[in-house]
Amino acid sequence: MESRFERDDFERIADLGNAQSAHAVASRQAAPLGLLLSLASVGRVLRSGAYMSSIVSVAAVTKRYKSGLIAIDAVNLEIAKGEIFALLGPNGAGKTTLIGVICGIVSMTSGQILVDGHDIAREYRAARSKVGLVPQEIALDIFATVWNTVRFSRRLFGRGANDAYIELLLRDLSLWEKRDSRVIELSGGMKRRVMIAKALSHEPDVLFLDEPTAGVDVNLRRDMWAL
Repeated sequence: MESRFERDDFERIADLGNAQSAHAVASRQAAPLGLLLSLASVGRVLRSGAYMSSIVSVAAVTKRYKSGLIAIDAVNLEIAKGEIFALLGPNGAGKTTLIGVICGIVSMTSGQILVDGHDIAREYRAARSKVGLVPQEIALDIFATVWNTVRFSRRLFGRGANDAYIELLLRDLSLWEKRDSRVIELSGGMKRRVMIAKALSHEPDVLFLDEPTAGVDVNLRRDMWAL
């Protein structure tokens, strides 16, 4: 994940939730994770001023590789329902590793993670069904159509067919006209949109976006933030 984050991207994140506040939260360790920036959004601050319950809870999570490299070191954070949370830091800081651990792709050395109350180790299926991930790399079956790609991804999570929802999703991502096109025929920006559609196909409660606008033009970036 790139450490560079454009100014207008910050403004768009804040505007998305009409945030009442935006504040920086320092991670417990000085390195390697760097800065955790929490931007309040819809549902983050109630009128009473009380916070909603956490949708993601990370407690003392550490990832140490056999080489001795510590990718993430005793990270603690709470992400509230409805919150937009930006994880910032230099290249190699461990941001993508932390996302991978939360999503169940990377095993952690120690600690505990709950997603909507489900422990990612003991209740893997329940926790994973709550999460959608748009990774840095584009990983698609280039010979499948857009429609089949998104529909298949939904079924992988055990969700029943819902063509009306998939149609709405593709329309929102400006992919409806390309629904019968094979992935290999799409531009880079369109492929990135398909990745987002896949991540949203099973209607997750948590969406992780790891550099979702990498390699797309300015207009498309703005459209994606507006979505």
